[in-house]
Amino acid sequence: MTRIYPELSKYIKVTIFDVAPKILNMFDANLQQYAEKHFARQGITIRTGMRVKSVNPKGLILKNGKDGTEEEIVPAGMTVWSTGN
Repeated sequence: MTRIYPELSKYIKVTIFDVAPKILNMFDANLQQYAEKHFARQGITIRTGMRVKSVNPKGLILKNGKDGTEEEIVPAGMTVWSTGN
């Protein structure tokens, strides 16, 4: 998107939410670390241990806390949902 609209890049923030304690947890630890470093270099935030309760026009509602009773609202202008990667 930044290649097409470079003037908007300062308004874009990408965050990856994963319910697992690590991203790519089914793969080798070296690959996990590589992906984390690669995302960090690109300014992508990774939040693990986060369960998305719902998505609405204003953003995401996350369940967090050890018992899953606390909720957090994450404002979002656009949400891309992908599972099972």
